Parts: sequence; structure tokens; C-alpha cells
Amino acid sequence: MDDLSRDLIFRCVLPFYLSLMRTNASDRGFDLGRLSAVSAETTNDEVIALLRADWRPRVMGAWLSIGRTDEPVTTALLESLETSQGSLTAPPLAVAAVFNASGLALPSLLAYVEKDREHHWGAASFVDAAIAHISESSESAGIDSQARASLTQMLDVAADMARAFRTRSSAG
Repeated sequence: MDDLSRDLIFRCVLPFYLSLMRTNASDRGFDLGRLSAVSAETTNDEVIALLRADWRPRVMGAWLSIGRTDEPVTTALLESLETSQGSLTAPPLAVAAVFNASGLALPSLLAYVEKDREHHWGAASFVDAAIAHISESSESAGIDSQARASLTQMLDVAADMARAFRTRSSAG
């Protein structure tokens, strides 16, 4: 977190990351209104910086990227997914990639899963569910039902985030 400003950490990371890491967002144990307000006040450059940082900011970079489809944000999101190292960050990054850039996300999702399996990071099943969601693979039958359920719930959270982001961004 050394390269990020204290303001960015205190505003965007510390209040939210515990509720939004891993698959925790599926429990909706966070204030969507507050998070969407922070998202609307956060610039694309700040989101990119979060996506390029260590795990806590990456979690929040993933969620704050929801609804942002500008090429630099998408590129940073997909790079962050590919370089993620486990179950704390990979689920939020996979959800954001599927939600924001499903047509571009498959190579990054596949690259992540390969490394996860090699290193046993613990998020391969979740990311497999994301891959099946966008590719409708015939190999999707063996995917863990909990991973599928968590993905569906987190994509619902992402849709709510995107709606709130659009509403707040257009109002401001």
C-alpha cells in the first residue's frame, strides 16, 4: 500500500475490504449506498492504482471497477486478475471481469486458473464457475455448486453496484 495515498486507502479500502474479499460480498454485509458513493467519487486512475497494488486494494479495485468500461480500467482489471495470487482477490476480480468485460475476460480467467491449480491458491473452482458462466462450456458439469451459487450472488451484487454507480455518476 506504499504507493497509494493515505486518503485513497482510508476512503476506498479500509472501510470495505473485509466485507468484500473472497466471496464475502455474496452475504451483502456492507452498505451498498456508501460503497456506490465512494465509487462515484473515485477516479479511473485511482481504480487502476488500486488494481495494481497488493491484495487489500485489489479487492476494492475490483469492486470499484464495476460499471467502468474504459479500456485502461479494463486492461488493469484483467492484468490484476492474471497476477492475482489466491482466494482473497480472485473472486472479486473474476466477478468484475465477467461483469465488465465478459467478451475479453476468458484468457485472463484461464491464465489465473492454471496458476491457481499449480500453486493451490484455493479459488480455481470459483473462477471455473466464472469461465463456465461466460463460455457455457460442456465441461461445466463438474463445477462445485457452492462456487456457482457464490458467483451468481456476487454477479447480482455487481449488477446492483453498476446501477448505483450509473445513478450516482449521472447525478454528479
